[in-house]
Amino acid sequence: MDDFGWNRAILSLVKSLSFITIAIVQPFLGQLIDRFGPKIVMLTVALIMGMSQIFLSVATNIWQITILNIVVGAFWAGGNLAVPVLLGSWFSKKRGIVFGLILGSSSLGKLMFIPLFADLQLLNSWRMTYVVFGTVILIVGLAATAFLVKNQVGDLGSRGKNGARGLRRQGKIIDKTLRAMKDRSFFLIIFSHFVCGLGCGFVLTHFVAFASDIGISNATAVNTFAIMNGVAIFGCLLMSQISDMVGSISSLIITYLFRGVSFIIPLTGINSISMFYSFAVCFGVTNLATYPLISLLIEERYDHSTTGLILGWTLMAHSVGSALSSYAGGAIFDFTSSYFLTFLLMIPPTFIVAISFHLTRNKPRKNNHK
Repeated sequence: MDDFGWNRAILSLVKSLSFITIAIVQPFLGQLIDRFGPKIVMLTVALIMGMSQIFLSVATNIWQITILNIVVGAFWAGGNLAVPVLLGSWFSKKRGIVFGLILGSSSLGKLMFIPLFADLQLLNSWRMTYVVFGTVILIVGLAATAFLVKNQVGDLGSRGKNGARGLRRQGKIIDKTLRAMKDRSFFLIIFSHFVCGLGCGFVLTHFVAFASDIGISNATAVNTFAIMNGVAIFGCLLMSQISDMVGSISSLIITYLFRGVSFIIPLTGINSISMFYSFAVCFGVTNLATYPLISLLIEERYDHSTTGLILGWTLMAHSVGSALSSYAGGAIFDFTSSYFLTFLLMIPPTFIVAISFHLTRNKPRKNNHK
């Protein structure tokens, strides 16, 4: 901001446009993954994201920053979609812990690398930081994807669950997706992840502001936010392990019940550090857990050749919910001078999702991997 004389409103607009783009492109990227396989999409993601980060280092005006952030956001979404599709073709047993371990590792990466890049920015400049970041993505991302990632079990030298037929059967993608939409569980999955986005968008955007509102310092809030991310990794692994024992739907019920309880904690009226930590821990347990569980449920319920597209619609709903609650949380605070009403409004849809999953728990699973 100091280099260009921009205000926070301009930078917020750039991030908002990137966020909206992520929502729009998810289904299209999912269809590309179903059509060409995860590996080619992951290679493209690594190449374009790495180059975009390097180009950001030489940006000089707002339109360049905007376009490059939109590109980064869009292709980050492609990588986020490709991983669960890839895991679904690799593993047929203990999928819960595998999905949780791999998908939850993104937060571990943030905990490790964000402080390093922050120190680099202090020692040099934000431009050099983008050059280093982009170079790391290009070298590590392209090399790891090219040599380690295989589209399916058959590529690894064995005729696994999907190896004999190949990973994709392209002629039926549209028909299978339309059939998926006729299944009520499809809309429950979409709605559940929209509700998840509502909670994540609100909390991650207004966490520090909420702390300040109840008299907690910014330094304490930032440290607590880091703790919440650490707890999120533990919660992701825990819920994924539970899903291997009791199923993905039961784990989703537990997750959404836990999240509903977390939104009740700030309504107790106890404006203290203990309440703040309790909320951070309870919400953190659920913060990352929903995505691997939803990915598992989609793998169980739908044909693997449409997993990418269905995940795309699911993550689109999450992005829309996040964008809505990020804005609504601030608007409600400006009107009421409190986050009380926003926390209150988060509770009903969260428990509705848990109850809805409970009502569909005994529904027979479709064997779509034949």
